[in-house]
Amino acid sequence: MNIKKPIISYVIIGIVVSSSIIGGFFLIKNLTQNNNTVIQQQIPLSINSSFATFNLQGLNYTPSIIPTNIKNGLSNVNLQGLDEELTPEIIEKLEENGFALVDKGIEDIYEPVDFDMNTETPMYVTTDLCLHSLHSLFDIYLRILEYYYFNENFTTMISALRENQISMYKASSIDQSLKPILEKNIAYLTVILRLLDNQTSIPNYVKDTVESELGKINAGLPAYSSIFGYLEDFSQYKPRGHYTRSEKLANYFQAMMYAGRMKFILDDKTEENNLGIEQTKMALLLVYTFSAEIDNQVIWDYWDKIVRTSNFLVGVSDDLTPKEYFEVWLNQTEEDITLSSLTDDEIIKSIINKLQELKEPKINSRFTATFEGEENSEKGMSLFGQSYTPDAYIFQELVYDNLPTRMFPKGLDIFSVFGSKRAEYHLEAEKEYEGYGDKITELRDEFSNLSFSDWSQNFYWQWLFTLLPLLEEKGEGYPGYMQNDAWTDKSLMTALASWAELKHDTILYSKQAYAVMGLTKGIYHYVEPYPEVYSRIAATVSMLKEGLEKRGLLYSDEYNDFESKFNEFISIMNNLTEISIKELENKPLTSEDLSFIQMTGKRLLYTTIIYGKDNEEVTSETDKQTAIITDVFTEPNSKQVLEVGVGNPFIIYVVVQDHEGKLYLTRGVTFSYYEFKQLMNNRLTDEEWQEMLETSPPDLPAWIEQNLPIVQIEDNEVKVKQLAQQTSDIQIKIKKVRNLGDNYWNYAIKRHD
Repeated sequence: MNIKKPIISYVIIGIVVSSSIIGGFFLIKNLTQNNNTVIQQQIPLSINSSFATFNLQGLNYTPSIIPTNIKNGLSNVNLQGLDEELTPEIIEKLEENGFALVDKGIEDIYEPVDFDMNTETPMYVTTDLCLHSLHSLFDIYLRILEYYYFNENFTTMISALRENQISMYKASSIDQSLKPILEKNIAYLTVILRLLDNQTSIPNYVKDTVESELGKINAGLPAYSSIFGYLEDFSQYKPRGHYTRSEKLANYFQAMMYAGRMKFILDDKTEENNLGIEQTKMALLLVYTFSAEIDNQVIWDYWDKIVRTSNFLVGVSDDLTPKEYFEVWLNQTEEDITLSSLTDDEIIKSIINKLQELKEPKINSRFTATFEGEENSEKGMSLFGQSYTPDAYIFQELVYDNLPTRMFPKGLDIFSVFGSKRAEYHLEAEKEYEGYGDKITELRDEFSNLSFSDWSQNFYWQWLFTLLPLLEEKGEGYPGYMQNDAWTDKSLMTALASWAELKHDTILYSKQAYAVMGLTKGIYHYVEPYPEVYSRIAATVSMLKEGLEKRGLLYSDEYNDFESKFNEFISIMNNLTEISIKELENKPLTSEDLSFIQMTGKRLLYTTIIYGKDNEEVTSETDKQTAIITDVFTEPNSKQVLEVGVGNPFIIYVVVQDHEGKLYLTRGVTFSYYEFKQLMNNRLTDEEWQEMLETSPPDLPAWIEQNLPIVQIEDNEVKVKQLAQQTSDIQIKIKKVRNLGDNYWNYAIKRHD
């Protein structure tokens, strides 16, 4: 076989700074003038990568609001027609905090802010709504990429690999010692293809092995792999996230999960290392056929199409890759690589030694004790290795065995490391775990030294970077309701819920840690003033659009033009950035500003909806609700996982003020956030989570229930809608019976005539 050397592509990052680079954690300067006025600055920066350019808008403004005190009974607040919605408890919360969260059982976050249904409502546009729209746009586009692009390339690549492995297996010239190795590779590739399509043929010589492995995947319990010999957590293969929306997506999930989790290990931790040698041979035999041609391309090209895009979306593989194995193998030989070198165990041992010198995986994604009491080495090659993410790394650092007695992390851990003082406050009791305080300090130091290029290295990191301004405590110059702990906690809940949506969208690719309409006159609207959040969302989506466009992945058809959707989304975020700065600088909002705010919910909704056959292929009834769930951590000793999710949204009432200090009551919508333990063999799907919320919802985290001004009330509107629907159903049935009777009567008359 003519071996073609792959082109190794690296991401080259250049930083262009338009003023000065700061080492600050949030890339924001707080400049204090002589009169103690604080100027907020976000330094404009530009990062050029092989995928696209990340351009961060420079911001420079001085928060200048002098809060007007709210009087008893909201007597100095223009209620703008919302008085009929207020209860004594809501009024009390508004007097005390300037805002109140109300649980009305609303299931769709867009419903309270859709102009068509709320023409007279004073809108309060929240970061929650914008971040949820970011999730919706990204998640729906990822489904399209997977359904129409990744799935086809993945299937073509795996089929070609298996075909070439079978050809080598059948070749008379093949060394007999390699045939058992090839059999395992053929079984491995057949399992992937069978998961993609259960009609895939199975060669007789691997039938028992393949069916045994598939049986373990279907059982969904921890078991020793029939191909790889180590203990695997097969509960991970239950389709979750958006992959439950269609059979094709569910099949893709299982197949890609198998290709991402199953690793060709380098060392089995025994003196002989027989398994390490065998699986290194398996990996090298696969790599050998990556140069096989498919329609004027080679397998490397198909692998690279998927990897380069997923690398930008989530991050580079935490495991060693086929390209790294190829390079080491090539450097160990004087000429091109040959199959004969795979029969010499000394050469294999030499290759293993060189591979051991490469990067160590930062995240353990499997059980630790695997070989009958021996420690399992995580190091090895995965065909499509799952990505390193900072949150999974933080989780792993804050549990056993890094901390001897702490078995489960908390979502708050991540944002405490990122610098949230409120998260640190809510985690005070965790310092009872030996070493927790020291480890948190160590991690904070590590993350506080990250550069802008670190935070902008891929879409996943950029999403987290977008959340950082929500963690800051707000002081002088900001609206009064933002200057209390309750609002800081509300923003912390927003950050956690958005993080949960990020984990939900990328569950397949990220490694899991173990251990324009007319304005309704007279109504005042408002934007939650976090300009840095909106500007970072705009920069992130702009980079995503550019990168997809460069690779011919910007999808459009007769019903859906995603280029216009991306452009609309970016435009909305840029406008919200400008309007929120106006608010903070206590400048008057124009009628155009107010009209824009009023229509923001409807415009955001437009960007996340797809039409035609695509809607039928990649969405389901589940997507009509906001609630989503994902498991983010596995603790094998207790056989439990940590589930984090977004529940039904809260209605938020906020007392805002205009540039003259006049107060107005506005209404918007926010996330709710849940976090709880669940048995690992019952990892939840979105459908199961939505049913749980309906029948037996878990409690909100204690820090949310105890610190946020939440009011629980029954929504009579929902009951009326349900009753109306039931009445409508009955009327339809009556009409059908009448039609049936009329048809029968007409038939009888005709028969009589």
